[in-house]
Amino acid sequence: MAKLEAGSYSAFAGGNASNNGTAIEQQWYPPLDHCTTTLGCIGPYEALYNALDDLIIRLQNSTTSDLAQTAIFAKLGTNASGKTYTTKGFLLYLTSNRPTFYNGFLSTYCYSALEPIADPNALCNKLPTPLIKTVEDFLTKDPTGKDADAITGTPSTPLLVFFSPQMMLGANSTGYNNLGKNLGNEGIIFHEALHGFTGQSDFTILDELGLNSLQYASCSISVRIQKKVLLLSTPKIDPTIASPCSTGD
Repeated sequence: MAKLEAGSYSAFAGGNASNNGTAIEQQWYPPLDHCTTTLGCIGPYEALYNALDDLIIRLQNSTTSDLAQTAIFAKLGTNASGKTYTTKGFLLYLTSNRPTFYNGFLSTYCYSALEPIADPNALCNKLPTPLIKTVEDFLTKDPTGKDADAITGTPSTPLLVFFSPQMMLGANSTGYNNLGKNLGNEGIIFHEALHGFTGQSDFTILDELGLNSLQYASCSISVRIQKKVLLLSTPKIDPTIASPCSTGD
């Protein structure tokens, strides 16, 4: 998978921190495109949410749940209450509040509000847009963001992910294989949801999984999830990966 980034996010009622009406909300949270050309076609929205729903079903299988617990959650330490992370808790996180997926290429949301800093929203989204670095700026202009698959709220409830359309489409729209329910999409969603669920950064998760963060790219988290959990799940998962990782575990 290509590089993934994660930061921090404070959830807002209605998805609008300023309560300035729908104009701001639409600019901050632009929806993923739906496919409208033919009956039964698939676009980024359908593909990603199909992948999410299939991932949830897979993790509800006891064998897959045990694989995820052993390979991933048992290694992530404890939460703020001192309790260990579990697949059960992760499933509750994904199902209690429907995750929110948006088009990062069109978002004017302040990028710094997605970074793990104290009170990131104190000024960030109160400044005029020209004075802030937006999610769109990061994904289109920043050299570290042009290859990113997603930027995720860390933590966020519900899960907040700004996706890069390049992650979904790939070179030949391979992200749409099997209606989006495939190894690449589900590995990325699992990875991004870990940030929202635990509040941990890529560097922390890499090290906890035994992947030296100085040697492995953040997408190696997705590769670990794919190899140790999803490829061993039932029924057999579509092996398509639209955004391959240049380094893996």
